[in-house]
Amino acid sequence: MQPISCLKFCKANLFYRQCCFNNRLHGSKECHLPQLWQSELIMCRLQCSFSVILIISALQVHSEPTIYLKETFDDGDAWKERWVQSKHKDDYGEWQLSHGKLFADENDMGLKTMQDARFYSLSRKFDKVVDNKDKPLVIVYTVKHEQDIDCGGGYIKLMLENTDLEDFNSDTPYRIMFGPDICGPEKRAIHSILWHDGKNYEKRKNAIAMADIFTHAYKLIIFPNNSYEIWVNNDKEAYGRLEDDWTMTEPLHIDDPDAKKPDDWDEREFIANPNSTKPDDWDQPETIIDKDAVKPADWDDDMDGEWEPPVISNPDYKGEWGPEQIPNPDYKGRWIPPKIQNPKHVPVPELYRYKGLGAIGFELWQVKSGTIFDNILITDDPEYAKEFIDKQLEALRPIEKVESDKLDQELYRDIAGRLGGGGPPKGEETEESTKDDDANEVESEETPENIKEEL
Repeated sequence: MQPISCLKFCKANLFYRQCCFNNRLHGSKECHLPQLWQSELIMCRLQCSFSVILIISALQVHSEPTIYLKETFDDGDAWKERWVQSKHKDDYGEWQLSHGKLFADENDMGLKTMQDARFYSLSRKFDKVVDNKDKPLVIVYTVKHEQDIDCGGGYIKLMLENTDLEDFNSDTPYRIMFGPDICGPEKRAIHSILWHDGKNYEKRKNAIAMADIFTHAYKLIIFPNNSYEIWVNNDKEAYGRLEDDWTMTEPLHIDDPDAKKPDDWDEREFIANPNSTKPDDWDQPETIIDKDAVKPADWDDDMDGEWEPPVISNPDYKGEWGPEQIPNPDYKGRWIPPKIQNPKHVPVPELYRYKGLGAIGFELWQVKSGTIFDNILITDDPEYAKEFIDKQLEALRPIEKVESDKLDQELYRDIAGRLGGGGPPKGEETEESTKDDDANEVESEETPENIKEEL
């Protein structure tokens, strides 16, 4: 007998039900099918049941993420057995476990840089070697620059499994470099460097790194359709296609060279109000003679010359007049040429694929030490990675939020003081103002310590 499809099962089942319905209409309670249809109906039922089992099994297999590496530093000094301090130089910076100043669980440790103005070089092998063929590659970890970093790296490097970890240094080949790099207010980049065909390629435009003292999760996802996403905490900071945002190949899309901005395309967001007129009293001199000045009593015209009152700034001077600016009703925004397929683009179907990744390392320079690294996960499951990070940071985030709000208020007060007035925003009290409250009223205040006790 030929294999029977589920569609045929549906037809047989429908025919069976129709026969029963017709028989009952004519007063018969019996419902018979031809022997062939009965056999096929039984076979179809068995085959469809088996298909459902296969589908469910496949879904169950797919639901189990592949974990190439998970590192949370929560097993005490056992991390020293997994991580290798490079011997390439003898003055690399030292590392130590720490939960930092703000924490929800004193046993939740991370790895902290301990010495200022040092290079750091530390690495370990994966638990399972990566081959992400036809699967996403997800890289996520947390960084906390608790020292209020001024200049230093916070990125990781992923290398092949046969990398000599004891000689790990700045010249060691790597396949992926990802994470924050900060040096002053000018440089706050999230490096996203990818290897292809023997060379490393920096992303055309880096996302912005966080430069505060709190914990942030940095995540890179590379999908098997050659697309990518970069996340900071739960915010998607960058996304697109590998071909477009790196120079590993000719970009998939380019600006249409034949496209021209339409003549009526108005890029002016604001225009002069045509009904605006200059007030009659606008034009005033920038300086005037001080009418209140008095000739000094000891002024000698013969010796000092004729006395003239000093010139002062004119309080009525308004500067050069310009018409009022109003929103331009014809504003269309900045014109961007449309994209077209790049005729020079040569598809690389497996541009996303990284076969043989098996080691991770920190190879950094830090002027001021104190960065804490934690919660490293390399997997093939984006949803699992999100759940992992959310769970790891669930208790810590409200504690850091309280401290963040406190720092915001201190900054506000400092700025207000420099500008010569003002207290905190409306609805918020200063320490001094609370002293005037009823002495018997006890005011509760959320602090990191309070929250830890509640947790």
